[in-house]
Order: sequence, then structure tokens, then C-alpha cells
Amino acid sequence: MPNHIHGIIIVGAQFIAPASVPHNHADTADEGAMNRAPTLGEIVRSYKAVSTRLIRQTANADFAWQRNYYEHVVRSDESLNRIRQHILDNPLRWEIDRENPDASNPEAENLWEKKIKTSPE
Repeated sequence: MPNHIHGIIIVGAQFIAPASVPHNHADTADEGAMNRAPTLGEIVRSYKAVSTRLIRQTANADFAWQRNYYEHVVRSDESLNRIRQHILDNPLRWEIDRENPDASNPEAENLWEKKIKTSPE
């Protein structure tokens, strides 16, 4: 879509960082540290920061993201499959998207969004 992107992000995994051994201080080496996975907000913020910098350098000096983002917690395979299908179908809907300034017959509302929100998980 020309005005937004979609993605599926998996968050919540934890890992243990490898031990770091200072060259001259083996007796003070860390034994490894528990790290947490980044939050969704941290992931989105980093993505927006990096992509903004690249877009402004190469294509559009005035580029800016909207302030927030839409999120949906996926709780079932059925929901995940519906969202995947929406991501695949979405570009085909640009011709009737209500935010498309050239749409000849825009749909009144985002019916797909209601379908996702009201579907049983």
C-alpha cells in the first residue's frame, strides 16, 4: 500500500548473552547475563528510526511516519491465517481504499478491521 505497511512480529523470546572475558581481567569476567527480548514498541521505534533516516537520505527529505501504530495480538492459528490473507489481499484493495485520493468508489469503512476484531479467537 502506498500509505502504510503491514507486518507480523513475534516478541517475547529470551536468550542468554555469551560471557564476555576482558583481556587482562579474567577474574572479573561475567558469567553471562540474562537479556530480554525487545518490546513491540522498541521494535517499531527502531524500524521507524532506521527507515526514516534511509528514506530521507535517498528519496524524500520530508518523509515522516504517523505518530502511533495499530497492533493486534494473535491468539490462534485461525486469526493468524486471516491476518496473513489480509496482508496478501490488501494491495489489491487500494483502488477502493477510503484513504486513496484517486479512489472512484471508496468503501465506507474498513470492513476487514471489523472482521478481525469481531472474529472469535
